[in-house]
Amino acid sequence: MNDRLTIKGLATDLSNNLLGWDNKFFFTIKNLLLRPHVVFREYLGGTRKRYMNPFTILGLTTAIAIFLFNFFAEQYLALNIESNMQSISIMSNMMEKKAR
Repeated sequence: MNDRLTIKGLATDLSNNLLGWDNKFFFTIKNLLLRPHVVFREYLGGTRKRYMNPFTILGLTTAIAIFLFNFFAEQYLALNIESNMQSISIMSNMMEKKAR
């Protein structure tokens, strides 16, 4: 048997065994980003073997986004406050220059 280990083979095994999504997940994500109208039209038209359910992907990505936001909420809020303070400072400087 001549089964060579390759990066592609390892990535395929990882996606198949660990994630359990065979490449439908990544294929669907790529096409949802590049051609969402085609994915939904084909999926709703009956082409289901080619794609993972786009509504399932929407749920998964929403859950991941919520998890990441909660995990990094403090850093996000700190950056947001800092950005707002800079905007206020710039606006007040502009108002002072206009008042002169």
